[in-house]
Order: sequence, then C-alpha cells, then structure tokens
Amino acid sequence: MAHTPWNSLMQGVIGQECRGDGCMPLRFTPAQMAVYADDPGYHACSQASSGMCLDCETDAEELILEGDAFRGSTRDIWSFDLLVDRRLFAHKEGSIAQEPHMSWRVKLPKGRKHVQLYFPCLASVSISRLEWLGGTEPLPVVPQKRLLCLGDSITQGYTVHFPGLSYAARLAAALDMALLNQAIAGETFHAAMLDGALGFTPNLITVAYGTNDWSCKPRDMLVRDAEEYLDGVRRLWPRVPLVVIGPLWRGDQEQFPERFPFADLQPILASAAERHDARFVRGDELFPAVPELMQDAFLHPNDLGQALYGERLVAALKR
Repeated sequence: MAHTPWNSLMQGVIGQECRGDGCMPLRFTPAQMAVYADDPGYHACSQASSGMCLDCETDAEELILEGDAFRGSTRDIWSFDLLVDRRLFAHKEGSIAQEPHMSWRVKLPKGRKHVQLYFPCLASVSISRLEWLGGTEPLPVVPQKRLLCLGDSITQGYTVHFPGLSYAARLAAALDMALLNQAIAGETFHAAMLDGALGFTPNLITVAYGTNDWSCKPRDMLVRDAEEYLDGVRRLWPRVPLVVIGPLWRGDQEQFPERFPFADLQPILASAAERHDARFVRGDELFPAVPELMQDAFLHPNDLGQALYGERLVAALKR
C-alpha cells in the first residue's frame, strides 16, 4: 500500500485549503480568489478543480479515491477521468446535490503504467483519501513545459462530463505541457484577476475572452478592457509566447440587433493581439456553426464540441 501524498503528484494546482475531512486543491492565488470573493457564482467557479490532473507512473494494481464534492459552477455534476497510458480507462461522475461524498475504487492493469486522473471542471473537490494498493510508491510525471490558459466558461470546461475532453486538457496533452487553467465562467477581459505570484512560470499562454464582453459591454469598453488585460499579461510575462483566441460561433448572435455585430470581435481582438506581440487564432474558424455540438444549442460546447475545438486549436498552433 502506497501513501504518497496526492498533492506531490498533481498538476494545475498552486495551493490548497482544508475543507471537511480533506484538502481542496486550488488553482488561484489568495489575491485572485479575493477578486472573486464577493460574488457567489464567481467564488464557486474559482474553487473548481478545472484543469487539474494527478499524473504519475505506478505499478499499483488498485486505486482508491475518497472525498467530497462542492459547487464549482452552475452545474450539478462532479466527474473524473482515469487514463492509463494516455487512453481512457475509467470514468466516474455523480450529482453534487445527491452524491456529495465521492468513493471510487478502480482495479488497474498489472505492471508499470502511466496513470492520469483528470479532476472535475465544474466542481470543487476535497480529497480525504488517495491510496495505491499492491505496488511501490508512484513517481510523478512532470512535463518540462507549462501552459497557462486564461478564459471564460468555455475554457473552464462548460459543459463537459469527461474532463479529459476539455479543449484546454487536450491542448496541454497534445503539446506535452503541464496545464494551469485559470478560467472562470462568466468572466470578461478583467485585468484585476491577473497575478504574477503564481509559483508557475508558463512557456505558453492562451487568452480566450470576448463572448461575455460582447453580451455586456459597448464596443469602446470592450476594446479598452482587452487592451488593459493584454497590457497586464505582457507586464507579467513579457517574453512568453501568447495566443489570443477569438470567440467561437454562438447561435443567438442575431437576436441582439442593439449590440455591435458579433463578427466584429475577430478583427478587434486580432488588432489587440498584434499590438501585444501575440498570435491571433480566429475562433469562428475553429468551431463550426453546428448547434448539435453545443450542450445548450447556442453557446457552450458539449464533450464532442470541446474535443473538436481542442483538436482544431492544436492543429492551428502547430501550423
């Protein structure tokens, strides 16, 4: 029986706090969480475990995971993906309201293998027990490069059931990078959430906002906020490669004639990216206008939509 502390095997974690009988891994600094503390919705999202992955090599024959799930979004779901040698091996999900206590026991293939446990995108979790049975101490797998993803609900993982299919997770896996996902559902270009004191030095940064800005800001305010945000990113990480991703297609854009044209977001953000020595990727070319790829038919990709988004983004970046 191996009792290696779970936090020594984790990626995408920069802190933790005690909650209930266990410890909750966190992906934001205390200063960032203070920005979101006064709004219940943002506060819950800031505690979600989006992008976190336990990554190790082990010869254990069984894994035991126990803990509690808490709200980390508007969705009533917690879910884990277990990959063995980079292939999906097992999945577990439940209702936060009906099954707040998680208990999962998984028999693993014999021999040495690479095991990755993806944590929920839309819930926060407090781990009280993580044990490896029938083997020696697991060894952490730590990629040499690091990816920081900044964005809104789509980057957080709305509305995946399989967290390993989120576009940010697929991007990190394809590029062999450790992921820190600092996306918050409902967020806009909001420079106050930036904090260089992460203890995490990225080798690549992606920024994906705009669709929420379009919903609540006039054009000049959006332009100002995008400039201020990208200025902040560049002050903190002046030489790190930066990718700005334009908003994906949304099915309700014609329902708001009082707003400026949604299509204008692509050239607006392309210009902002150029001024900040960043690469721009058109979101409307990454995602087709197919409502069936959306969980809600107009805004948030489902599992298939997130996976497709990730694959196309990887291809765009490799070009």
